[in-house]
Amino acid sequence: MHNTSKLVVNYLVTNNIGTVVIGKNDNWKQSVNIGKKNNRNFTQIPHLIVNSTDNL
Repeated sequence: MHNTSKLVVNYLVTNNIGTVVIGKNDNWKQSVNIGKKNNRNFTQIPHLIVNSTDNL
């Protein structure tokens, strides 16, 4: 996970972003209706990001 945090911090610094908001929103993706394929892709975004950055 340290690789993920480093990647995020580097992105924030490079793009001059000074504020990050992190929170837990239970069930916030449960009512998404953007089409079957898009729903599937959208609900998998965080898992895919963590998996792709752990190998850096």
